[in-house]
Amino acid sequence: MLDNIFLWIGANFTDEAYILSTKIHGVLWSIADVIVILTVLNVVWLFGKKDGGKFPVVRLTLLGVSAALIPFLIWTNTPRDFYYLDSGIVMIQLFVLIYTIIRNGKDIKDILKPRLRD
Repeated sequence: MLDNIFLWIGANFTDEAYILSTKIHGVLWSIADVIVILTVLNVVWLFGKKDGGKFPVVRLTLLGVSAALIPFLIWTNTPRDFYYLDSGIVMIQLFVLIYTIIRNGKDIKDILKPRLRD
């Protein structure tokens, strides 16, 4: 029975349906990425605040730029346009996350230390 469902999907899955499902998938994952990175930034900032850490304005601005680009994924005309825009959004988000890990590695280690075993 399951194989018949997959065969039907394969036979009836048009290019338009593929593009639409890809756009929905890209938008939802990009929104989830923004939420996760925003949470990481807030937790790291709260723990670093006690040591005089500054509010991560530049990182939040970059994250905001990536969030502002997400709705444009819906209006891309070709798969190539979607790929380029989605790649740009993900690159900004990864840059913010990697920079946060490098910049605030000590704070992250302090946050996780009680949970880690030696």
